[in-house]
Amino acid sequence: MSDIRTCPLDGKDLIATQYEADVEVDLCQTCGGVWLDAGELQRIQDLVENDYSSALKEVPDDVAKAYALAREQYADALCCPCCNEPLEKIEYGFCSQIVIDVCSRCRGTWLQRDELKSLEIFFERSQAETKELRRGFFASLFRS
Repeated sequence: MSDIRTCPLDGKDLIATQYEADVEVDLCQTCGGVWLDAGELQRIQDLVENDYSSALKEVPDDVAKAYALAREQYADALCCPCCNEPLEKIEYGFCSQIVIDVCSRCRGTWLQRDELKSLEIFFERSQAETKELRRGFFASLFRS
């Protein structure tokens, strides 16, 4: 396994970049894609450092997201920047409408431009909806 990682889209060297608190990601400065080693996406999900409150107020464009999802699922497979294995395309969380590329060997994740931001908004929206559902459920228990 080589120390130099290259972008699976354009072959340019990935640059190690600090993303949040203690998460270092590998960024392609040409296409804006991001490589996350195993566990880094979970750490980013657990941290809430970026403020997406204005994006959370917007109504999601589900039609555009569904179109992008379908397009991504039929795109050519990329190769892992770490172990050169083909990356598997999966929809994150089975309902996010965001396709990510995952290596079955090293468990790293490739995210194309703006997908990390989209995932963070999805994480925060999901957490807010879950809190609202719980409040409604527990309130219904105490209604006569």
